[in-house]
Amino acid sequence: MVFHAGVLKFFASKNLLEEIGYISSVSGGSLFAGLVFHFNSMKWPNSEEYLHTVLPKIQDLLTGSSLQSDVLQRLLVPHNWRYVFNRAVVVAKSIESLWGVKQSVKHLPEMPIWAIN
Repeated sequence: MVFHAGVLKFFASKNLLEEIGYISSVSGGSLFAGLVFHFNSMKWPNSEEYLHTVLPKIQDLLTGSSLQSDVLQRLLVPHNWRYVFNRAVVVAKSIESLWGVKQSVKHLPEMPIWAIN
């Protein structure tokens, strides 16, 4: 996630975020891209929005909470043991609760095209 934050910061510093038409991500990069959309009302930010609004919010979120700890705490609760082999359900619940993300893929804009691998 930190790598992606830095790459987008570089692009934004050159006013290039507006030129992005396609995003491809895996794992933490997908989580990061989701946060970018989440913190910009489900639309791709322009360079100024990213630098002055989106990135600071993501930095505050990631330095003020631990998704991993929240997921582990949830897995310790007996009624969540059924998800031990399907941890994505628990991660999704943590993302919704801890990060406040409630939107789904259907809420994404048509552009840029986002391939989540």
